[in-house]
Amino acid sequence: MLSPPKPVPKVSSSFEDNPSSFSVSAFEMSINENGDLSRAVAELDKCEGDPYEIARVYNGIGGDVNQSPLFFILQPNIRGGQVSNAKKLLEHPVMRKVIMMKWKIFGLRDYIEQLLMYCLLLMSMTLSVSLSHERKSEKFNLQFLIWLNITIATVTTLIALHYFRFTKRFLWCVITMLVIGGELTLLNLFYGLFVDDFPWIWFVWLNDIMLLLTSLYFLRFELHEMFAEVAPHNRRSGIENEWLLAHPAVDRAIYYCFYCPIAVISQFLIMLVGGNEAKYFNSHFNKVQLPTFSMGVIYALKECTTPFDTDARLVIGILLTLLVWALSLQYLEVHGTAGYLIPMMRGMLGDFLNFIAFYLPFQVAYTCAYYLLFQNQPDHQRPPTFDTIEHSFVTTFLVMLGQIQLGPFEKLRLQSKSAYVLGYFLLLTHATIVIVMLLNVLVAMMAKTVDDGLDKAKLEALMSFAECVLRSEKTAGLRPIDPQDSSEEAKLLHEESKENGDDLGFHLDEQSTDKTIEELKREICLGWAFVLVQTLQQLYADKDIAATSAKLWDVIGEPLKIVQTLALMEVVHALVGLVRSPVGSTFMQVSSRLWLVWAINVLCPESRTHWGFILMVVSWGMVEVPRYSFYALNLLDAVPDWLFFLRYHLFMVLYPSGVTGEVTCMIKALPYLATGAYSITMPNPHNIAVSLFVVVLIVLVIYIPGLPIMYSHMNVQRKREDNGSSFSFQQFRIAIEEKGDLELAKRELDCCFVNYDQVGDVYVGEGGGIRKTPLFVLLQPRWGEGVEPVDTHKLLDHPIMQLVLTLKWQHFGLQNYMEQLFVYALLLLTMAYSIALQAVAVDELKSLLALWLYVVSTIFVGLVAVRFFNYKHRVTWGMFSLLAFIVTIVVLSQLMNKITQNVPKLWLLWCNDILLGLASVYLISCEYRELASEFSAAARTVRMRSDSTLGEKFAVTPLVILKEFILMLFGLQHAKYFDSHFNKVQMPIYLSLLVYVGFELISPWDESARMYFGVILLVLLWILSLEFLELHGTAGYLIPMIAGMLGDVVNFLIFYAPFQFAFTCAYYLLFQNHSEPGYRTLSHTFVTTLLVMFGQIDLEPFENLGDYPTYILGYIILLAHATIVIVMLLNVLVAMMAKTVDGGLEIAKLQASVSFAQCVLRSEKNYGVKRLPRSTIFNVPDQPKNETSESTQIEQLRKEMENTNDIVMKQVEKIDTLHNKILELLQAQKKHK
Repeated sequence: MLSPPKPVPKVSSSFEDNPSSFSVSAFEMSINENGDLSRAVAELDKCEGDPYEIARVYNGIGGDVNQSPLFFILQPNIRGGQVSNAKKLLEHPVMRKVIMMKWKIFGLRDYIEQLLMYCLLLMSMTLSVSLSHERKSEKFNLQFLIWLNITIATVTTLIALHYFRFTKRFLWCVITMLVIGGELTLLNLFYGLFVDDFPWIWFVWLNDIMLLLTSLYFLRFELHEMFAEVAPHNRRSGIENEWLLAHPAVDRAIYYCFYCPIAVISQFLIMLVGGNEAKYFNSHFNKVQLPTFSMGVIYALKECTTPFDTDARLVIGILLTLLVWALSLQYLEVHGTAGYLIPMMRGMLGDFLNFIAFYLPFQVAYTCAYYLLFQNQPDHQRPPTFDTIEHSFVTTFLVMLGQIQLGPFEKLRLQSKSAYVLGYFLLLTHATIVIVMLLNVLVAMMAKTVDDGLDKAKLEALMSFAECVLRSEKTAGLRPIDPQDSSEEAKLLHEESKENGDDLGFHLDEQSTDKTIEELKREICLGWAFVLVQTLQQLYADKDIAATSAKLWDVIGEPLKIVQTLALMEVVHALVGLVRSPVGSTFMQVSSRLWLVWAINVLCPESRTHWGFILMVVSWGMVEVPRYSFYALNLLDAVPDWLFFLRYHLFMVLYPSGVTGEVTCMIKALPYLATGAYSITMPNPHNIAVSLFVVVLIVLVIYIPGLPIMYSHMNVQRKREDNGSSFSFQQFRIAIEEKGDLELAKRELDCCFVNYDQVGDVYVGEGGGIRKTPLFVLLQPRWGEGVEPVDTHKLLDHPIMQLVLTLKWQHFGLQNYMEQLFVYALLLLTMAYSIALQAVAVDELKSLLALWLYVVSTIFVGLVAVRFFNYKHRVTWGMFSLLAFIVTIVVLSQLMNKITQNVPKLWLLWCNDILLGLASVYLISCEYRELASEFSAAARTVRMRSDSTLGEKFAVTPLVILKEFILMLFGLQHAKYFDSHFNKVQMPIYLSLLVYVGFELISPWDESARMYFGVILLVLLWILSLEFLELHGTAGYLIPMIAGMLGDVVNFLIFYAPFQFAFTCAYYLLFQNHSEPGYRTLSHTFVTTLLVMFGQIDLEPFENLGDYPTYILGYIILLAHATIVIVMLLNVLVAMMAKTVDGGLEIAKLQASVSFAQCVLRSEKNYGVKRLPRSTIFNVPDQPKNETSESTQIEQLRKEMENTNDIVMKQVEKIDTLHNKILELLQAQKKHK
């Protein structure tokens, strides 16, 4: 036990008095005693959005780490044999907030500090093995320079960490890098002035002291983490003595000096036999870290006092170096993706150990068999790979890695035929069992682990991240947060608690926009209902229109003014896009009614004492009550059919009656206004004369053409709603960007099935540029504040969007694609010629020039022909284009001899470089327009309008693009352009090509520079050409899958890197006193180590090691390396890729559809948005992308919908005919009887 023999009893905590507040005691009890996580979840739910309650979760009780909710979750105090699921609580939104707050406040800073100290440990450990106290190292200057550079950079960063703040981390990074850059520049400039006078033994001592200090640092860190499990009041010696009780410092010193070392050793030994009591050893890393750092301290002390001899230093130092490098994997636990691999690797390590246990009998069996087979040969004929049991073991093991040596078995023929047959029988059965069967069993086991363990690995990755935070908190101590102070931590607490709850499971109290509109329209509906009921009640009571007219205004005047003025909100809602009503017609209708109420009825009493006023109010009320009821219920998706009918058909009667009442009121107001009331006459200071009488006359004149226009507009709307809803781009955009509701956006697209004319609206959007099209919204949505992003790409499979994509592809997309393809082919040709022409002999120039002319001419003919491309006449276009190609080739063939004899090499070079530059400029302009279209300042540049300023074209937009590119390097870009992996490299490559061409034309490169720079660019260009395969029917699916597997490879390399560096250092240190070419330098050793992963294992250097300890150590390292990398890690990669391919086919199909849509959008950014005629929509040719056209399916669907009635009628006729036949048969049977 970590606690002392007689611990002080722990005082139990009581529940907090306030039941609505978070209770730490109740939280701990639900985890440690009850095992009921629902109570713990309920406690955490109390903290949603409340910074004071979140602070209670952060602080725990009493400011102790072991009394915090995070500690309870990660290290629950449960009885032996029980299993706790408390770690699932880490996924609760409140716990995620608390973990991230601790990471931002101190976790990241402590993580960087430990990472830097670990770098110093790695460097000093590696150098310590290569340094000697007896003689100066041959590479002292290089080693000392590396040591100084790393030490100065690391120490400077450690000092700067005291000023690190998460909110200003980028500024901190920039300043720190500038300081380090300046220091290292000065160091390397003046290094030669003092290195020769610096005693080499001082460097050895400094490195050993640094190794000792860093090892002590991490040993102290591990011990502090281990003993943080013990409460501070329990850290006593346990000796009941009055003097010790009076001197607690002495008591605590005894505890740390005597009890702690014994407890560490005992707990470690208990852990080795499987009786783990300390929660510290629950981590696999901790089981190795504590003994490794302890050995590091002992090793460093030994080197500082009485250094090891060469062999002992080599063996112990290399083993420690390997362990230290392997332990560096734990720093990947906080990595976004590699963090998932570490928990999965634990499961796959279990698979590997099970495999080794199963494989071991075969290994031993064949080792003995081979050894016995070759021991009867004479000594001079016995192969060295089987002369001892150790050599036989190594050779047998290497068969599993594909290293099969047939030479020794061929020599068995000289001994006897039976030995020869037996040898090959053993070899073939061995290779078959191990390589064909057992290794594939291991792959299947690992694939199963990967397949089943992804979700579990995500939780374990979160656990690893939380444990990293908890380790930092154990070391630094818990620093409580006070929500009421003005510290940076308190500000961060309030910011975190205010985050939108959609992604955290929270629900905001304020109502949504739809809810607000619903309530507003319900209130207006009730207001109009009140006005209408009051009017009808007055008519019914008076039974006289004249009497009702005289006093109706006194009854409904105030409510009428209120409800009609509130109608202004309809204009506002239409203007901001909250409803789909057109702004113009809504404004005309509302303004005309406000004119009648405020300018006529209020100002002119005669206008409201006539039957026309009653007719107007009744007509308005009978229209508005159903209309607002329809709007309110429509938001709830609960509109009855009868209300729908009234909403879109009552106007046919009530609109003329309402206009009649309005005109009557204005006519009745004219006599009163003719007296000069509400008129401004001259003379006056402004020399303006205004007469309301004249204004009313003008309005009456406007009513004459306005009546049929408004009536026809409403009739069109009625027909459209009878057939189905209409598509609204604003509603579509709001559904995507402001609500994240794909179902609502889908309903907008569904409107186009019946109203097929509206496909044009989906095609062109709202007008005003590419950013106001549905395709742009789907591919590059701009999420509103607090909106959780959704996968908008799913809507690309909607038939209407497929039809729109097909139309755009046929209208301009295919043409633009072919143009860029021809330019890219020209770019590849000219780039290859630019590299090769300089070294071409004169006799080879003619054939290269001829090929260049043929290809360039063909490309130019294709570019000219593309300008006349029309998809509808593509067959005719193809025939004429082919004819133009043939004519061009024939003409060139006739003139080729004259051209090749008279064109000098320099001309060809210049022409080729100029074409290379022009192609680069063209592709740069395409990428520039695509990226610039996302920014408001650069949007006009894309369309090249006359009001675009030179500053916007050549200064503002490039600076914005440069800023986005720099942010992309740090993963912080805002531009959707960089979401594509191709786009991340295209612009830099094309700009590099432009620089390359500029140097070639002005000051040509030398041969080596041209070769290195040019070949790299050419390879990158050929790789980028894969982008043009995204539209291929089958290869288009492969590219997204390759991108997914590329992510697997990157994650694998991140995970593999510590092993690569570990074995590189081990091999280099092992062979530093030998002249093996593959291990002569660190770079050679790195390459040789990497080639082991590809099965390139050379045993000769290990056979030449000579000394027995180093010989055995060499083979141990080699076999461990080959086993870990080839048998385990590569199979892990295979399993990961199999998982990606297995689960990625549907995703790849969707991504292929997205790639096609993005290609269309890129073309539209260059082409511009133009509306298509209606005839084009209904005459869609076959879609070029797939053999089965979605547009054809849509057309068939439309025809089926139109013919549904005919089909039903035919079936009814058949039923009637059958019914009549049955009646005739019954009548005939009756007559027969």
